[in-house]
Amino acid sequence: MIKVVFFIFNVVFIRNLLFEIHKNLGVVLHLIFRFKFTKLFSRALILLLFYICIINQSLANTIVNSESEYFESLLIETAKNLNEEIILNIADQKKYKKIFYLQKLGKWKEANEVINLLNNKILLGHVRYQKLMHPTKYRSKYKELKEWLYLYSDHPMSDKIWKLAERRKPENTKSLKRPEKLNRLAGYGRDFKSITPLENFSIPKQYNPVYKKIINLVKRGRPTQALNSLSNNNLPDYIEDDLKAIISAGYFAVGKDKISMKIAINAASRSGINNPKLYWRAGLASYRLNKKEIALKNFIELTKIEKNIWLKSAGAYWAAKIYLEFNNNIEAKNNFIIAARQLNTFYGQLALEYLGYDENISWDIKNPGSFLKLDVLNNEHIKRAIALSSVGRYGEADQEMRFVYGILGNDKIHELIELTNYLNLPAVQLRLGDKLFQKGEMSYLGLFPSPQWFENQERKIDEVLLWSLMRKESSFYLKAKSPRGARGLLQLMPSTARTITKDRTIRGSNLWKLYDLEYNILIGQNLLLRLMDKENISDSLIPLLIAWNAGPTRYKKWNEKIKVYSDPLLYIESIPSYETRWFVKKVLKNMWIYRDKFKQPKLSRKDLMNNTWPKYKNLSF
Repeated sequence: MIKVVFFIFNVVFIRNLLFEIHKNLGVVLHLIFRFKFTKLFSRALILLLFYICIINQSLANTIVNSESEYFESLLIETAKNLNEEIILNIADQKKYKKIFYLQKLGKWKEANEVINLLNNKILLGHVRYQKLMHPTKYRSKYKELKEWLYLYSDHPMSDKIWKLAERRKPENTKSLKRPEKLNRLAGYGRDFKSITPLENFSIPKQYNPVYKKIINLVKRGRPTQALNSLSNNNLPDYIEDDLKAIISAGYFAVGKDKISMKIAINAASRSGINNPKLYWRAGLASYRLNKKEIALKNFIELTKIEKNIWLKSAGAYWAAKIYLEFNNNIEAKNNFIIAARQLNTFYGQLALEYLGYDENISWDIKNPGSFLKLDVLNNEHIKRAIALSSVGRYGEADQEMRFVYGILGNDKIHELIELTNYLNLPAVQLRLGDKLFQKGEMSYLGLFPSPQWFENQERKIDEVLLWSLMRKESSFYLKAKSPRGARGLLQLMPSTARTITKDRTIRGSNLWKLYDLEYNILIGQNLLLRLMDKENISDSLIPLLIAWNAGPTRYKKWNEKIKVYSDPLLYIESIPSYETRWFVKKVLKNMWIYRDKFKQPKLSRKDLMNNTWPKYKNLSF
């Protein structure tokens, strides 16, 4: 491929060729993708165009600033093809896939035979790392680790190799030089402060033991014991009232709505302005007691707050809901409008449905093709990321792209979001989207990635549901692990995985299997199907999400106690577990925004708005 390109550059009429490509770029792209050129010729043209974009700034600007939708779509198609073959040709892609597979099984001899056949060895550092760090099939030697550091110290995993080498170095051996610590994009998912703004106070650490005690008592269904324990502590008013919000929720969870309402209203009269969740607790308890006027008063107070958009939209929606029950359509609409302004919230989405408003979310790439200006061919991290993505090694590609951000910084976030979108690297894409959000800019493309990981899998479950679960469960981090031991994209518990797969070896040193992308998704799909086979769940979406998060046994227990079946929204807010309650709302919100991305009908949103229990429906096919 490279030889073909340099041959073209060396012909006599090179200047005329460049001029014609510049002038008729759309035609060139059209020819590449609309007609059946040979693979070699197509690759040569693509690489030529790519190289021109790098060396010719005016041409790159022409591409980026083009207003033609047709032209932009062709450019995006070019970018996707660059992803496929710009670094590794198809033959080497197949070889690398085979190498990684053989090494996963510990078949080192067979893998080495394929390694010797590689033309492009750009991923050899990652190949050797897989062997040296294999959890069960290989024990690396100090000499091998030292050699790896000498050859591949610029790789993201170099510090892990160095630490292992230090542990395995022979006695009286001088320590190896630690690899230079480079800046990188740290963290996964959205920063807590981005999605859950704090009230107008902070909690001093000295009160952490009191909070821990109260929360544990409430979780165990003992709100009275929690309330009594408050009298034994000399607490500031704002701390005491914040704890009373938790206790009020505890009484609400066990069905003692009168006590829940009384505690919340009394505390809100003193601290509601700085702690609006007291209004929320008072409003819900009052509503479930059918004291609609009291509920309305508290929900309206929530519409006045600015920091917590989730509570603001929730209060506005429930106020509108009550106004409709009072036949006051004007005030109902006014409050639906307040809620709808927060479209990235559960109740904001429901308000949009009632009003019939479009989200008006821009899913377009800001400047299509702008990532071509990132000097891709001279950035080793980007080259390796493209190569890794082309062979399905998304976790390693993610790490490479995090170092690219460390080098380029915030100035190139839009370009990096576009590139990670093409490379199917949603964890870093989501993190970049949150960086933009913290700068005051909303990038739904960044915040709602949709990696095309399912092409080689049997699609049993709606893709939007899977993406929504992954976004909530792991923020698309392949190696996510919860304190309870849930692992991987869909946060599967090992015991659940063993039950679904009937594979009793998923334990101990074999738990790494749950970090495998395809395996994790396969088990997750089968788990969802298993839950839907249960008579008390079937295709009902809310019970399905509750059972996924809390387990089918706990769902059955809660379902027998909640008993507000005529109002699915009140049912959601009556789920005893804070974690499960928010899980259901956030996954549903994710689904509706993904539906907008793919121009699919939001059937479950419409059902909920109409006070109907939403059904699961697979719209992927």
